[in-house]
Amino acid sequence: MRRLFAAALAMMVFGLVTNVFAQATGGKSGVESSQDINGAVKDALNRPVGGVELLLQTEDGHILARSRSNQDGVFEFRGVKSGVYAVVANKKGFMTSASIVTVKPGSTATVAIALQSQSALSLNVVTTRINPQANGITQTGNSQYTFSQHDITALPEGENTSINQVLLQMPGVVQDDEQQIHVGGEHEDLQWRINGVMMPMDSFSGFGQIFNSFFVKQVSLIDGVLPVTYGYRDAGVLDMVTKNGCSDPGGNVGFYGGQRETMQPSFEYGGCDGAFSYYYTGTFLHDNLAFSSATPGPTPYHNLTNQGQGFGYFTYEINPLTKLSLITGVSVNDSQIPNQPGLPPLYTLSGVSPASYPPTAIDESLDQNYYFGVLALSGVIGPGINYQVAYTSAYSTIKFNPDPVGDLIYQGAASTTFHSEFDNTLQTDVSRDFDLGKWGVHNIGAGFYVGEYGVELDDTTLAFPTDSSGKQISDTPISIVDNSNNIDMLYGVYAQDIWKINEQLTLTGGLRWDAVTGIINNNMLSPRINLLYQPRSDTALHAGFARYFQTPDFQTISPKSFDKFKDTTAAVEPGGLSPLPEKDYYWDAGVMHHFGPHLTLEENAYFRLSQDLIDLGQFGFVPIFVPFNYAHGRIYGSESSAVYTWENLTVRANFTYSVAQGNDVVSGQFNFTPAEQAFIKDHYIYLDHSQFYTASGGITYKWRSYLFSLVGTYGSGLRAGFANTEELPQNYEIDLAAVKGWQVPKLGEVKTRVVLVNVTDHINELRNGTGIGIFQPGYGPRRAVYGGITVPLPPLGGSNPTR
Repeated sequence: MRRLFAAALAMMVFGLVTNVFAQATGGKSGVESSQDINGAVKDALNRPVGGVELLLQTEDGHILARSRSNQDGVFEFRGVKSGVYAVVANKKGFMTSASIVTVKPGSTATVAIALQSQSALSLNVVTTRINPQANGITQTGNSQYTFSQHDITALPEGENTSINQVLLQMPGVVQDDEQQIHVGGEHEDLQWRINGVMMPMDSFSGFGQIFNSFFVKQVSLIDGVLPVTYGYRDAGVLDMVTKNGCSDPGGNVGFYGGQRETMQPSFEYGGCDGAFSYYYTGTFLHDNLAFSSATPGPTPYHNLTNQGQGFGYFTYEINPLTKLSLITGVSVNDSQIPNQPGLPPLYTLSGVSPASYPPTAIDESLDQNYYFGVLALSGVIGPGINYQVAYTSAYSTIKFNPDPVGDLIYQGAASTTFHSEFDNTLQTDVSRDFDLGKWGVHNIGAGFYVGEYGVELDDTTLAFPTDSSGKQISDTPISIVDNSNNIDMLYGVYAQDIWKINEQLTLTGGLRWDAVTGIINNNMLSPRINLLYQPRSDTALHAGFARYFQTPDFQTISPKSFDKFKDTTAAVEPGGLSPLPEKDYYWDAGVMHHFGPHLTLEENAYFRLSQDLIDLGQFGFVPIFVPFNYAHGRIYGSESSAVYTWENLTVRANFTYSVAQGNDVVSGQFNFTPAEQAFIKDHYIYLDHSQFYTASGGITYKWRSYLFSLVGTYGSGLRAGFANTEELPQNYEIDLAAVKGWQVPKLGEVKTRVVLVNVTDHINELRNGTGIGIFQPGYGPRRAVYGGITVPLPPLGGSNPTR
């Protein structure tokens, strides 16, 4: 009933908001005058395209008028009444394209249309270079760092590159062990979006990769003072735009493999038929690099993984102004936990000799499953009201499988842990442009978010009985069951105005209210404001302020029943509150400048003050992250980026300085020793994931049918030791690759790839097993050679878009 009520309420609010928008902008009575529509058609290389057939369609798909572009790509429609229309462009050899145009009384409407060629030659020209303005500033004054599918393909491992590794080529992103990344000094505060829909926030608290790069048409990291449209995760927004069957017909099959037992077959395919388009991809990965190795050698102990992923994107164009979309995916990861040789046995187990069970024989594993589906309706209604309504459902599980013998001998407890979460969310966004003449143009937006998060936590622990001093008194373990479940709710509503004061100034302001109920009960009102100043077309400056409200992952909150574990080897000191939501004050300022068409530089600085700063750690006997809070936090730093392109050469470089500190543990205190708690209460300490300096960059060069690429990452060292007071050695990695295209009759271009990872074979000690919430040592991958082949699949005969 609660879900039905929420859905009904959502639709009522959506109807009310759109009705208000429509009434506020409704047409005046009387006879409407007719206006003209002027436009231009260009290709992906910004060249005019002539001879394009253009259709002017109404909201119900009725063809109102026809036109054709001249040799300069220019076209026009005359005598069009006020309203919202779709301009559909068709030409042989190009994908069909459609653009929305609003005709207003007393002014001529303009529209720009970009056509994508179906020719492989034109596409190859695009892939040889990275857009010189891939890094930029959004209309709301945010920094945006973008990789297209061609940029990803140009990386050494191509589309086999994990999303996290792609992000490491962007400023402000810090590498950690266990395939983790951190953005803007935060531990886990990155919002994931697919085609504008926020994925349930608790879906990314595991270790493996839920998404891959195969389906990505474009991925952008947006940070700075985020508009109020974004909530709950605010260090940055990972905005992924997927490939689709109409613009990316056909597909390919591929195989990637090499050392460390690596094998990764993959496929992708898409097409469209009339108003329906489809795209799907699948991949399977087997290697010996599940997690960061616990040893510095080239081959990890006990680190195999099997990961399968599938993704599908389907759309149906109800009419030129309305689209129904379905996004679905699955990820299944089964991974071994790396072993650490040389551990001493600490406990005795009946019938087992420690000498016959060395630590390298321990067999622990972690299983992670994720299933999701998104149904979205988007379009334009009435007098130019843009909207999107999206329902998302997701189910995720994390299960830790202990070694019931080895874990008891070496740590005194063997915990079988199963965490699951079933999420149902509804989100709606509505916006409308208002041209107020001398008062500028206002884009007024509003929306809401409702999410239900059902969490189940099942833990069964084997532990030895102890006396009051903690000494083992029996070599026969006992079983302790600690299960719980909870329903958590998230609510959010916002209103925003993007005010384009003039051609140089844009002011974005908004107000957002968020609330959480369930295991946590709290709410906050968050104002945000950001000013964008563009004195010239090649220069942009921005500055702003925001309040943020961040909630911990519900799936990782595991309430402790202290009495159940009393007088056992699994006992912990009682005490400690449940995690709290984080509340932030955030400031950001930056500048970007294009030095001609080839070089773009950007610099940003940020400062964050946090109340109840959320951090995560791996405590106790189970390597699953657990959230806790510092009473106060301060995070500040700067991000620098540069992109240079010249014909077939592209160079990227990023540099980040960051400081992240917390003071006074106010939740999850049972995970800390008394000495740690006392020290942290009196000192600001560095967060375990903090690195002062990080850098990344890459070079790609296209020569004939060859593509050469190099990427590198650098970090000054993560934290370690008592209360994170020590700094580990610097880490760096350089990867190289060469790609060759082979023209094969009846197939097209077959691509082969040779990759060398960690060219210098540098031993990167990312973790040494000490520090707050650090489970065990972690080392980066050693030098290895890989290879791959990609074979194209032609589009089916039915791939014939009509819209």
